[in-house]
Amino acid sequence: MRGDDQWASAHQTPQRRANAHSAGRQTSGPSMFGGRGALVGLVAIVALVAIALLTACLYGAVTPLLARVLAAPPTVPISSTSVPSSQASATAQATSTSGSADWNPFTLYDGGFRVDVPGILGSSHGYFINDFSGQGVDLSYQGAPLSTPLQRLEAQVKVSVLYSTKITDHNICPQGGVPVQVGSGGAQRPAWERDEGETVSVNLVLNGVAIEIKMTSTVSSQPALPHFADVWRHMLASLAPLPGQPAGATHPCG
Repeated sequence: MRGDDQWASAHQTPQRRANAHSAGRQTSGPSMFGGRGALVGLVAIVALVAIALLTACLYGAVTPLLARVLAAPPTVPISSTSVPSSQASATAQATSTSGSADWNPFTLYDGGFRVDVPGILGSSHGYFINDFSGQGVDLSYQGAPLSTPLQRLEAQVKVSVLYSTKITDHNICPQGGVPVQVGSGGAQRPAWERDEGETVSVNLVLNGVAIEIKMTSTVSSQPALPHFADVWRHMLASLAPLPGQPAGATHPCG
């Protein structure tokens, strides 16, 4: 370098030094911000993937819980009258086994009661009755594997459970028949049972709510009773009001 160039470099003005420094920053700026943009984009993609995985996991965990409403299964022994001994023993074993797949404790919170229904039966939806004052559900065999003698018996019936606080177009009030007791122990309630061959039903009023439970044989020319008496008697023995339910002020059946 020549002497005059060295002198110019050593003695340049502050303004010239500031201009040179600013030019250096403008040159390096785009590369720096481009790197930050890529990093922010990568972080956003990772966050979205994590949220998607978390949502899928939560949905998989919650959905089965929403599919059924459970309560404690009853421990009432079932009569073996009019059924083969193998079926009776299977029923007794299922009844005394907590959480048995042979029975599904079915809780109707709006109706204020619970009842066991055959565990092998299922339904895709419920429906309203009597101007939305009550609901019903029809249960039938959906093709699930049958692993016990009682399940093979249960798969041959259909069950419907209905309740309502008033009667308009769907009368589920007691309509005659044979007086029976539903429930067990000190919680028994009077009801009326009607045996109509392929269908047997029971009607009662519990805390101001009319209730009907019906079982229908799906086997041609096979009556519901006595062939399916074990299933029917278990359901009647399991029916009970929910704890803490006040006495209803309404009288849907007059």
